[in-house]
Amino acid sequence: MILAFSDGATEVFSPSQEQLTAKGFLKLAGNTLKRLPQPVSLHDFSEALVEDVQAFRGRAGELEDDLTLLTLRRVVT
Repeated sequence: MILAFSDGATEVFSPSQEQLTAKGFLKLAGNTLKRLPQPVSLHDFSEALVEDVQAFRGRAGELEDDLTLLTLRRVVT
């Protein structure tokens, strides 16, 4: 899987003002992927990842910056 994301994913702050960062976002993405049933649909992964970003942030609602995710997976038939 390839995951591309905008800086809106990494510039999120927790209630204690800890910034998510690119490294933190990728770790969050890995944890999100692990907890989903396999094989995971890319749509379900993206939705769950946005929910996990909101959980890191400590509140739901509109983010301070736009969040763009692009997920790609090669399917061999």
